[in-house]
Amino acid sequence: MSKLVLFALAAALLGPQLALAQDDPVPQAKDHAGHFRVFTGAGEPATLDDIVEAMADVEAVLVGEIHTDPVGHWVEAELFRRAVELTGAGEEAGARRALALSLEMFERDVQYILDEYLDDVITESQFKASARPWEHYDEDYRAMVETAKAAGVPVLAANAPDAM
Repeated sequence: MSKLVLFALAAALLGPQLALAQDDPVPQAKDHAGHFRVFTGAGEPATLDDIVEAMADVEAVLVGEIHTDPVGHWVEAELFRRAVELTGAGEEAGARRALALSLEMFERDVQYILDEYLDDVITESQFKASARPWEHYDEDYRAMVETAKAAGVPVLAANAPDAM
């Protein structure tokens, strides 16, 4: 049985953070590689490569963030991009492991809209008009959704619907 690598990204509404071109099929976040530090549980310095290497042996990767931190959003997008590479998601021969992206920024009741967009049933503008993405979706999460879409990775709407 193949292991499932699940990225669960908990996030909240935040200001414009990442430079993304609206017409890029798989937009790239502004590179913040020199603006963070990583440490092991023992407090030893580590690298993003160390995290990626550790991801190979786990079933779930949970990424928390400070919601107004553009560097945190870059780290999330970079880890997800590397997870897609690590698992072989989207490869012709099939993925080496199952992979899914879970985003709190989408509410559960719009899962079908998200699925329609990922399956190219609706356009991006229709998706954004119907799925109630957070105000700064383009800057903060679009790169991950488009990476998932290009690789055929499911995206899970993980937030409870707002009781209006």
